[in-house]
Amino acid sequence: MREESAPAAPIDQALLPDGVTATMVAEGGELFGGGGICFTCHLDGTGGPLAPDLTDDLWVNVDGEYGSIVELVKTGVPKPIKHPGAMLPRAGMPLTDPQVEALAAYVYALSRGLVAVGQ
Repeated sequence: MREESAPAAPIDQALLPDGVTATMVAEGGELFGGGGICFTCHLDGTGGPLAPDLTDDLWVNVDGEYGSIVELVKTGVPKPIKHPGAMLPRAGMPLTDPQVEALAAYVYALSRGLVAVGQ
């Protein structure tokens, strides 16, 4: 698990896709560093030997738009383009659709600098 960080600055709702809220981003951040086990391969979001960096605008397996991120989390990445670690659908966890959407909201915000690593 990642360490607790300082309270996050408010996210400007206008910078988020339709249907995505700051609450979803916060919930996704909690899942990323905890129950969703995303940190296992993506570390604090900056990636590692098994999975790509999610803090930049370089997307390897999808275009980086919110809907694409949702679908990627739902279906996984069975044959990654650059990294050796395959990602199971829903990261191999019993994540609900709302949890997947929250994770995608966090990753979307992380990749656009709307939240800091660890938030």
